[in-house]
Amino acid sequence: SSALAQIGAPQLGWVPDGTRVRPVYGIPAAAAVGAPIPADQDFSQIVASPARNYVLVSAADSGTVSIYTTEHGLVALDGAGGAPDSVVLSPRGSSAALWFSPIHQVQVVTGLPNAPTIRQLDASLLGSAPAALAVSDDGTWLAGAGPGDLYAFGPNSEVNRLPVENVVALAFFQGSHNLAAAGAAALQ
Repeated sequence: SSALAQIGAPQLGWVPDGTRVRPVYGIPAAAAVGAPIPADQDFSQIVASPARNYVLVSAADSGTVSIYTTEHGLVALDGAGGAPDSVVLSPRGSSAALWFSPIHQVQVVTGLPNAPTIRQLDASLLGSAPAALAVSDDGTWLAGAGPGDLYAFGPNSEVNRLPVENVVALAFFQGSHNLAAAGAAALQ
């Protein structure tokens, strides 16, 4: 007897399309962009995991922060504040930082995508709009560039001013607490 099989293209990841998210299917040399998912939702923040297994989004209408996976669909992130002003992911996508300008607070989310937990940080040293934010893969360290200064926020509520000025971009190295900072003049 013969068996019927369904064969589909592998999913390569996600791509923001205005206020929507679209999956990308295929292989790198021959990819196609799919229909928006979910079809009826607009987002103000869209950040796709580097591991290509989820998308972290904030709803445009309600500000609800959610995780979208193909297995579970759109699931609200319990304990997350509404309508973050910016969202950054760690190099592997296992942690995220949600920035809230009006209250100068950051929520660090670890355990993404399946077992998220949230830690709240006072980041008033960064001013109302940090020039750059970065979070380590394990979520223990957050770095932020405030007005002229760079700060590192640690796991035990410690805050360290780092000797780097005028930072415009930050990134932790994958799987480590080593930080790269770029300014107008150089990479440090």
